[in-house]
Amino acid sequence: MGYAEEKYLACKKVVDDESLNFKVMNSLEDRLRLLGSGLQVLEIGSGIGSMLERLIERDILPSEVSYTAVEIDEKKVEIGEMRLKEFAKNNGYDICKNGDKLKLDKKEKNIIIDFQNADAFDFIQNQSKNYDLLIAHAFLDLVDIDDALPLLFSKLKSDALFYFPITFDGVTTFRPQVDPVLDRKIERIYHESMAQRDQGYLMGGNSKTGRQLFDHLNNKKSKIISAGSSDWVIYPGENGYSEGVPYFLHYIVNLVKNSVENSDKIPVEKLERWADIRHRQIENEELFYIAHQLDIFGKV
Repeated sequence: MGYAEEKYLACKKVVDDESLNFKVMNSLEDRLRLLGSGLQVLEIGSGIGSMLERLIERDILPSEVSYTAVEIDEKKVEIGEMRLKEFAKNNGYDICKNGDKLKLDKKEKNIIIDFQNADAFDFIQNQSKNYDLLIAHAFLDLVDIDDALPLLFSKLKSDALFYFPITFDGVTTFRPQVDPVLDRKIERIYHESMAQRDQGYLMGGNSKTGRQLFDHLNNKKSKIISAGSSDWVIYPGENGYSEGVPYFLHYIVNLVKNSVENSDKIPVEKLERWADIRHRQIENEELFYIAHQLDIFGKV
């Protein structure tokens, strides 16, 4: 069975909402209030616009904001714009086109959104504007941060802020176990595969990007204002899984299977059996899943 990434991202928003570190997000909100209106925001790898929805929903953005959302996948950009229009309408915003941009108005709030269908690094290299806030949500573990961070930071103003939530940090756990030895091997190969992604310019990734970010940011003399864990801890509660969670879990199991399958290090029949068991555990509301991640907020 195939699983649509766009539907997975919609389900993932619910999971992320429960996992994001509120201490870190509150620190972001406090700093943005100090900056006041006229904020210039750049989000790279914006997907279907979940982070922008979240920031509006939680009233974290100041009164006047220009928000540039860069996403390489055209379909995600289209879905993101449609979702935002529906979200804004349901939350009492007036919506209008401002050239190629969307303008959201509500009382004292004025948010201009520029959806850009582009590779994040190509966009940055061709961009003359500098920004007050950089957001990379579940993105930096997909790239070579040695090369990516200097390029990203080159487009930030002096004392600008960065917010890097849901950055993977080296733990993937499924329970109950299928086979302890096989489970560990699958986890190891899955993590190794993250460094072998072939997704284009500056792509590569690392399974321990979260912890490595501390060293990279320190070496660049950036200041970490707040940091904390944002683990996905998913389990069937008293009433089973939350809405959308089963699809999310099916997608993750399929992602792990496909990543490991490409390595040719585990016999296909063993891997298929492992995945079949995991999918049945989801259907029976038996699967527990943990992924360790970090949220980091700071200034350059």
